[in-house]
Amino acid sequence: MSDPILQQILTALTGVQSDLNEMKSKIASIKEDTKLIPLIQQAVSEVNAEVIATRDTIERIEETLRGHDVTLDLLSRRSIDQEAA
Repeated sequence: MSDPILQQILTALTGVQSDLNEMKSKIASIKEDTKLIPLIQQAVSEVNAEVIATRDTIERIEETLRGHDVTLDLLSRRSIDQEAA
């Protein structure tokens, strides 16, 4: 083989090695980024549980308020009836 052909092969091999090192670096970065995924999933799960609990609490409060509205309406009518009598 002649020196120019060997030089081309060496240049191509150097480029491949450079690309490989860049890919390894990107893979390491991806691995670092994906390490947080389980923690994020846990946080999302906890927030969802809190949202559900809050929604249930709000529904109970609204039900209680509806009951109070009925009671206040009855008491108002009774008061008006007593004043009229």
